[in-house]
This record gives sequence, C-alpha cells and structure tokens, in this order.
Amino acid sequence: MTALFQYSEWAISEGFLNKYYSVYLDALQHGHNLISKKSIEDYQPMIEALLVASDSFPTGEYLSDISFGFDQDAKLPIATANGKNIALIPIVGALTKYSDLCNMGMQGYQSLLARANASPGIDGSVFIMDTPGGTVDGTPEFALSIKTSRKPVGVFADGTLASAGVWLASQASIIVGNKNNPTEIGSIGVLMGLPNYSNMQEAGNYPNVTIYRAKQSTEKALINQYEAATPEIESVISASLSAIADQFISIVKAGRGDKLDVKADGLFKGRMFDVYEAKKIGLIDVVGTLQTAITKVAELAKAKQKSTVAPQGQVNSNMEIQNILSNFFSGQAGKKAKAALTEDEQATLAATETKVAEMEASYTSVKAENDQLRADAATSSTQVATLEATVASGNTRIASLEKEKETLTAAHADLQKKADAKLAGHATTVVTGASEEAQANEQAAQPVAHATQEAAELAKYQERMNLKITNLK
Repeated sequence: MTALFQYSEWAISEGFLNKYYSVYLDALQHGHNLISKKSIEDYQPMIEALLVASDSFPTGEYLSDISFGFDQDAKLPIATANGKNIALIPIVGALTKYSDLCNMGMQGYQSLLARANASPGIDGSVFIMDTPGGTVDGTPEFALSIKTSRKPVGVFADGTLASAGVWLASQASIIVGNKNNPTEIGSIGVLMGLPNYSNMQEAGNYPNVTIYRAKQSTEKALINQYEAATPEIESVISASLSAIADQFISIVKAGRGDKLDVKADGLFKGRMFDVYEAKKIGLIDVVGTLQTAITKVAELAKAKQKSTVAPQGQVNSNMEIQNILSNFFSGQAGKKAKAALTEDEQATLAATETKVAEMEASYTSVKAENDQLRADAATSSTQVATLEATVASGNTRIASLEKEKETLTAAHADLQKKADAKLAGHATTVVTGASEEAQANEQAAQPVAHATQEAAELAKYQERMNLKITNLK
C-alpha cells in the first residue's frame, strides 16, 4: 500500500476517490492489509460468469458459433469466432501503474497484451473493462501499447468505464458497451485529492507537524498534508492538472477520430453517460454483449490478415533509406577514404550510422501505420495529420543527415588536396608518375560522387513520401 503515496494526479471518478480516501485512512489507523495482488486466474470466474449468463439471453443474443478455451503459449483464456482466436483480458477495479489497489496494475495488463501479441495462436484481444479509472502515472504508456498493438484490440465495457479507463479504451479498435447491465461511460477529466490536517492540528485532534526546509530548498514539498495550500500553490496545482487534462482530451479525440461528437454537452467536463448516450456521441461503437465484442475483433483480425499483402509496386521506403545510407563509403576508394579520416571524423560517421538505424525503426512504424490506414479504407483527417507529422519529423532527420554528409564530403575534398600536394611534391617527368597522379585523383573523387548520388536518392525518397501523403488524403 505504501506505493500509493507516490500518486497525486488521478484520472478517476470522484465518487471512487472519496471512498478510497476513507478506506485508506481507516486501513492506516487499524493496520488492515487491503491490498492483494491479482493474477489472470483470479478473474477466470468473472469471465465464466459472463459467458454462462449469455445462455439465458433471448434468441439471437448468444452467438452459438463461439467456442471458448485456453491458449497455452500466452496462458490466457480465449474465444474462437470466425476461425480467429481472441484473448480475453479483464481490467477490473481502480487502475494504478503497479498492483497497488487489488488489481494487476497497468504494467501487468501491458504484459498480458504483449503475451497475446506474441502468441502465434492468438489473433486479437478483448479487454473486459469495469473500472472507475485510476492514476495518471502509467496510463499514457499503457494507452500507447494498445494503440500500437500489432493485433486488433477491442473493449467490452461492463458496469463502469470511467476516466483513465476511457483514456485507454479510446485507443482500441472498437468499444462495445454492455446492453444487459447498467453501464456508464465517461468522466473525462483530471483531479487531485489532498488530505489536509492543518485544521485538525489547530483543534488539537492531530499531532502538530512542522516541516523544516533547508535555506536552499524554499520550494521543496510545498504541496503537503500539513500546511494549508496558498492561492499561489492552488494556481500551480490547477495549471498542472489542466495540462494533463488537455493531454487526456487530445488523446481521446485522436483515438475516436471523426466518430466523436466533440461538442457533446459535458463530454470533456467529467460527465458520465449511459451506453446509449455514449453510442450517440461516439464514445463507444456498439451496444451489445461480450460475444459482440469478440465477433467484432475477430472480423477485424480477418480483415487485417487480408490486408497484409502489400499492393504491387509499393516501395519499401525504409529499406531504401537503409540501403542508401549503409552503402556510404562503399567501394575500394571509399574504404581507403574512410581509413584516412581522423578520429573525430570517424566518430561523426559512427553517429550517422546510429541515426540511420533509429530512422529505419521509425519508418518501420510509419509504414505499419500506413498499411493499416489503407486497410481501413477510410482515413480520418486526424490520422492523416498524425502521419504527416511523423513523416515531417523523418524528413527533418534526413536533412540533418544530409548536412553531416556535406561535412564528410568537405573532409574528403581536404584529403584529395593533401593527396594532390603530396603527389606534386614527388612529380617527375616519367609517364608512369603522371598515371599514378591521375589514378589518385580519380580515387579521391569517388567519395564525393557517392555523396552526390546519395543526396539525389534521398531527395527522390522525400518526393515519394510526400506522394504517399497525397494519396492517403
């Protein structure tokens, strides 16, 4: 429980936070151990209960072509629909980065998603979510893992999907709200609960606590439980929470795209909505059952499988860049020139090669996003803007590499001058001497020719990337 002391900003429903503080203080007073770490096995009865309940649904509600089992590689329960195996991962209770509130913690859930993505027998995942939200710490990282999952991720909202839960769910491929159980979705916002014992100290109901600070540490721990917050401190807290709320809202907007009615009353002010209101304003995609979510993700997995074959003529621009830049200083003359570089010049070259590797990884990610957008056949303006920003960043890095190559080219020119001067100092009237000089000049010119050709190839690459952006639009 002591790990909970580190948390301050929460993306959680205020009702839960109020209850949490009373329980938390009671636990501190009486020494209760309320924290017990959960595992995927602890949630198995909940999954089975949801599935058994489906048997009693009216005709047409239960999809009899879904079977259930267990994936031994990932150690996860799975549902099979349309020939696709979908992992079932419950996310229940308040969310913290670690397992601090009777749950697995967001890092634990991330590991389960990673296991599902790594298993060859699993084609997608469904998060069964019943959560009031939780700490901001840990949420952006978990949300990013959902957004970048190489297998489709769906969410089944059952009971409550609030605050940080919406932050996470908005990055999934599809969200289904439970039609057979009262379920609320929303509470998009950020808050901080700060117990303050200053009045209790003044009344004599709590031991006086005095905080002493070093003379150099005048701004140390200004936000604490024992000193009343000044208007200036309240302003700092408000500004910090507002910045996080802006990040929260922008991520939800980007994740839900054009489906979200950003003008819906109370949407970004912390209001909760029932599943039908949430469907109307685009917070969720479908009102249905767990089976609905399983079937939808199976359909997405099947569509993704069909789209993995690249269209004819499509160029793998990542490999082009890698090949162009990895051939830097190639050939016999180039190797001689590289050996003649100073230590500083060789360090610059090593840094360039490292950046090439980083750029390859970056553009692999861009290409994966590009392929997914084409498969969806309906690219939103938000997704295009994100792709444009990523490509622009890549072009900036390419320009930086070109400048470094210009520096190296200049160094080669200096080497050529030195070689010319050395040959001139030993010049003779012998014809063979003139031939050696011509050969040396030709070898010294080759690195410059390489650099010129590579710069032209990079320019062509940039044109192709811009053409891709135009096609996406």
